[in-house]
Order: sequence, then structure tokens, then C-alpha cells
Amino acid sequence: MKAGQYRELSPYLKERFEFCSSWVNARLSQNWLSLEEIDDYESDGTLKEWIEIRKENSFGDEPPGKIAPENCAIFSYNPYEPEETYLVWQDGKKEPLIWEYFGGDFLKFNDFKSYLEFIVGDKESDDSGRF
Repeated sequence: MKAGQYRELSPYLKERFEFCSSWVNARLSQNWLSLEEIDDYESDGTLKEWIEIRKENSFGDEPPGKIAPENCAIFSYNPYEPEETYLVWQDGKKEPLIWEYFGGDFLKFNDFKSYLEFIVGDKESDDSGRF
């Protein structure tokens, strides 16, 4: 979420964006954003507000507040509630982590494939190790 900062799409994310650009109500009332919307997220007042709220309330290693801006990007958000999903890149890893916030909780996945497996029911829990 740093202006002018771009990363090469990982294999899983490349497939996701080749499949579709934006996806309204893709999961938990969150709209999956297009690459253009991700790049221009600050022009969406609601999304910008949700990100600022999340930054103010981030703990530990949670995005977006505790992650360097060049290692974090918005992926999706709920236009009605402050619920978002972030991509978080780690040194030496090609695929970013997926952090999904909803209600007062979050789910964390090691990559987009793991996230999709959870969504379709092939996994029973996230990769955070909390449950």
C-alpha cells in the first residue's frame, strides 16, 4: 500500500486476476478488487477509512498497521463494515500471506491457494495455528 510500489504477481494471484478483474460480494460481503482498484484504493473514501481504522487498531504483526507499506496491499473489502483482506509479502517467499478480517476476528492463510481451499471447504481452519 505504498504509492508507486509494485510487485510481480505470484502464480496463484496471476491466475486469480486472469480469471476476473473485480468480483462483487466474492466472500463474506467483501468485494475482491481489480489490480487498478488496488493501485487506486485511496480514491475510495470508504475503503480508505476502513484501512485507517485497521491501522489504528493493528496489534503484533497484523496488517496493515504493523507491516511495512511496501510489503502490504489491500485485496478486498466490505463496503458496509470495516472488514478487509490484505496481501502480506514476506522476505524469501513468492506467495503473499492472506489476512482476512471480519467481525472482530481474522483468518490468516499461507497463500491464495490455501485461502481458496478454505473458502470451498477443502480445509477446516486457517493457517494461523490459533484454533
